[in-house]
Amino acid sequence: MSDEQLSEFGALKRPVRRHPSGSYICTEHERNDAVYIVRAGWAVTSTVRESGRRQILRFVLPGGLIGFETAPDGTMPCTVEALTDLTVCSLPRRQLLGFCERAPAVALRMASLLAGETISDWRLLGGLGCCTAAERIARLLLELGDRQHRAGARQALPPDTDAVLPISQIQIADATGLTPVHVCRTLKEMREAGLLTFARQHLHVLDRSRLIALAGIEDEAPPPRRAGRGGLAALQ
Repeated sequence: MSDEQLSEFGALKRPVRRHPSGSYICTEHERNDAVYIVRAGWAVTSTVRESGRRQILRFVLPGGLIGFETAPDGTMPCTVEALTDLTVCSLPRRQLLGFCERAPAVALRMASLLAGETISDWRLLGGLGCCTAAERIARLLLELGDRQHRAGARQALPPDTDAVLPISQIQIADATGLTPVHVCRTLKEMREAGLLTFARQHLHVLDRSRLIALAGIEDEAPPPRRAGRGGLAALQ
């Protein structure tokens, strides 16, 4: 942005809002007049199927946008929940769209970022109908781990840990269309096969190349090498 655009954009922002873990930022079918930029923490968007089961649609990490997916009538097609303690910057939707009209280059950049997130989400959801349980879980954990690294969230990690993912087996089930029991059994089988371990939110990849082959994805942006024993550094 130019200095003038940056100043105008800054004037749109409302005070930073903090949401405790488990609270709702937006609710499905309710009106939403704001767009939120996640500054810290994780959020999750979901919808409730006809069967009453929840389907997780996407995980939102720092830098991600919430609320752009509003329906034409101004209501939310999904529920947005704070997966961890969450800090967001809110922008009034109408003023933000007006700003985008006056700054088309910024609008194109924003559209590009949203398209990138959408493609990443398609990659996960696209496997629900044709992948095995192990393939679905491998896709999800690899994508979330790599996404966390790409976002620059390189916190100090304990030994034998490649990523700390604030998700439970229930949330893995809701994101992959499986039951929690099936997720638990599959994670045990993947551990016994020497692929990965995931316990207490700590992901440890034992064999990245085999895990990528199982997931059927390309290793476009592997996490950076870290010093120390275990994890990806020991495999590279």
